[in-house]
Amino acid sequence: MMWARARELMGSSRLFGSAVITQAVLSLGNLLLGMALIRASTEEDYGRYVLGYTLLALAIAVPNAALFGPQAILCGKLDADARRRWVSRVSQQLARGCLVGCAAVAVLMGLLPGLLLHRWEDALLGASVAVAAAVSIRREHFRAVLYLSRLPTEVLKSDAVYAAVAVALTVALATLVPGHAAPWVMLGLALAAGLGAWRAHRTIGERLGWAPDDGQNRIASLWPLGRWALLGSMINWSFVQGFYFVMVALIDVRAVAAVAATRLLLMPVNLLSTGVGQLLLPMAAGWFATLGGAVVLRRLTLIAAGLLGLTLLYTAVLWLLQGWIMGTVLGREFDDQSTLIAAWATCFAIGVVRTTIARAAMVVERFKALSGLEAITAVVSLGVGSWAMMQFGAVGGIVGLIAGEAVGLVLMAGYLGLLRRQGVLGAAPLQTFTVEHIHHQPAW
Repeated sequence: MMWARARELMGSSRLFGSAVITQAVLSLGNLLLGMALIRASTEEDYGRYVLGYTLLALAIAVPNAALFGPQAILCGKLDADARRRWVSRVSQQLARGCLVGCAAVAVLMGLLPGLLLHRWEDALLGASVAVAAAVSIRREHFRAVLYLSRLPTEVLKSDAVYAAVAVALTVALATLVPGHAAPWVMLGLALAAGLGAWRAHRTIGERLGWAPDDGQNRIASLWPLGRWALLGSMINWSFVQGFYFVMVALIDVRAVAAVAATRLLLMPVNLLSTGVGQLLLPMAAGWFATLGGAVVLRRLTLIAAGLLGLTLLYTAVLWLLQGWIMGTVLGREFDDQSTLIAAWATCFAIGVVRTTIARAAMVVERFKALSGLEAITAVVSLGVGSWAMMQFGAVGGIVGLIAGEAVGLVLMAGYLGLLRRQGVLGAAPLQTFTVEHIHHQPAW
């Protein structure tokens, strides 16, 4: 028993280590990409890129919440053969959906901003975001399948291809079309995502195998879980990313550039949390099926504490080096940058704990309740943020995020305590899943 536990811990450590390295690669790529744009483009152009990337993040968040999260929970409880059939069919349906969606949005961008408003640069940016979204969604699904199959090293290889191509193209495009690089950088991200997706798709075919099309509507089977996860994700986006659009309305696009540039320095924390979370959800589903909810909650709490420690350590180093990073590395300093960095660090420190422990509620499929908690968090964040932006300027937007994250953390801790007392996160496995009754699982 002791040796089995030791082997399990060593295996988990290797998986998390690979996930951390993967996120380090993405963080470095994201940092270099942002640096190239900040140094070579205008504040307006960088602000437009940030708004475009925010929409790209929204497009990726939709399938991540509605499909890939529920897929990790359900398929994590299946044998390898059944899992292969599920992910293969989802991939086939997703490919068709991405193609149709990309074409529809591209045409819409040409008609509205282009023909009606004659804002062709905005039309090009919107169309390029649609292309990048379609390809990135495919890449994200392949990454999710590799994580589900506990192959984080292969995710690392795919992400390395993506990061290298994305950085190289961004540097070239920011230099070639300074001041107007935003839409072209988006197309560069689409190409990079396509190459990363190709690498991951090939690996899945070689290591796991793709199953023939069985004609079943697997996406519809994921919807009972995914609908509430999607609602929660959209609410989360509205205050975590969508506040940029509120900032443009209340201040201007240059304020977005300052806030986004300082946020860029803290993105390694966010990417680390996201990467570990992608690996953590299927692992937590496995822990729940074999060890029970109490073990899931305890392990997630310990992991959250570890991520918080890494966040504080990174923030301390960043604070000491901020003058050199902003003045020499990024080549541009902003008003109140120290205040912005401190505010972002506080926001990410609270957020990394909240999002990590929230996966305990995801494992027991409480997506409807999670959506309600996200709604309260969003109302607090946007309300406080709008008031604070009018009072304090750009930093007020981050103050709103901090308020929302703090309220969300308190509510999440209270809700998980309630589930613990109710026995939902109890000490023993509650049920064993089969392929047949996946279709009959409740949404919450």
